[in-house]
Amino acid sequence: MPRISSDPRGQGRVLFLSAFAPSLLSGAGAKTAFHEMLAIQGAYPLLLSYFFTPYEERFNEQIAQDCQEHGVTCVEPIKLGRFMPLLWAIVLFWLPASYVRRFSLGHLIRLWKLDYRAIYVRDGQALLLGVILGKLRGVPVLVSQADVLVQMSKRSKDGAKGFLNSAFWASEYAKLCIWEPILLRSVQACLVQSEKDAIIVRDLVPAINVRSFQPYLLNNLRFAPNREGGRQVLFWGAMNRKENEDAVLYYTERIHPEVLRRFPDYKFIVAGISPPPSIMALQCTSIVVTGFLEDPSDVFNAATIAVVPLRMGAGIKVKTMECLMMGLPTVATSVGAEGIDLGEAEGLRVRDSETGLAEAIVYLLESGARDRAGEIRQQVLDRYSFDRSVRTIHDTIRAFAGL
Repeated sequence: MPRISSDPRGQGRVLFLSAFAPSLLSGAGAKTAFHEMLAIQGAYPLLLSYFFTPYEERFNEQIAQDCQEHGVTCVEPIKLGRFMPLLWAIVLFWLPASYVRRFSLGHLIRLWKLDYRAIYVRDGQALLLGVILGKLRGVPVLVSQADVLVQMSKRSKDGAKGFLNSAFWASEYAKLCIWEPILLRSVQACLVQSEKDAIIVRDLVPAINVRSFQPYLLNNLRFAPNREGGRQVLFWGAMNRKENEDAVLYYTERIHPEVLRRFPDYKFIVAGISPPPSIMALQCTSIVVTGFLEDPSDVFNAATIAVVPLRMGAGIKVKTMECLMMGLPTVATSVGAEGIDLGEAEGLRVRDSETGLAEAIVYLLESGARDRAGEIRQQVLDRYSFDRSVRTIHDTIRAFAGL
């Protein structure tokens, strides 16, 4: 477990506490978290602490190296084990599992001893630890809420299958309806990535200081559309996330057969880190599962269109915007297009029925829509600006953290 051991005492001003590993090598959310961290580091000395799962452990060495190169003085990784989260879930049974899983008494003590003047929590699942630290240290806490957990858990509850799974998500949703507002009342400000999420947060906590900023795109992929690969439909996302697994299984079961009937030579490409056994088992002549790609540029450039048939999850979908940024006409459900202010003129078609999704995909595959790649890409790049996002983050820290 790598750790940058420079003594941060007297240097650090903002503790960046992330619910997952911010990495330039992992999924879209991890990449934007890393750049959100660097946005703060550009104005304030920063300490980083993050939770990581066993599959994210492979990125720790690179995260430490990248942090050193960008002047982040302290890195404190927190491994999400299997035994301790279960123990805390039993001891703190009245709290949502989303919070308890990212609670560590040992790291609470270690982080309490460091010197900082504000805490910036990236993602609400780390909010319990962040709020406790803020109370103990007497420092302001800000949260960047990538997902509103009440909304996310409700969708998981509605889509749950089986008695135990349904019971768990019903309990989790009920607990979050109580505890998410309680914790949000303890923060000085909340940042969200769309006005839709800002409305949800204000409904939960009317008096909260909430600001929305446009989600920013990282223009770090090579754009060179290649039409020689035949008809290819791309799904892009971190496959260890349950909502992405559900979306791919839904597509392959309900929509893929109809598209394949119309175009027997077409391929469905599932690209993203850590595909579970259920996804690996889908591989056949018409379905390709790539697993982790250090540079996914080739799969974007070879694809004809993209699909984002999400039914669960919450928050804005960076994966959808990445597909559009790479010039891919994209078909998404309402959940997959959530918070994105783009329409069919910009290349995004929203359909929720199985028939609607299939018809939109078939239409795009036979209409030559990929010829608009450059136009679609430019419209997205013109609309979303990293610089505007950075200004909002800096302004919020100055206004509500007193730095």
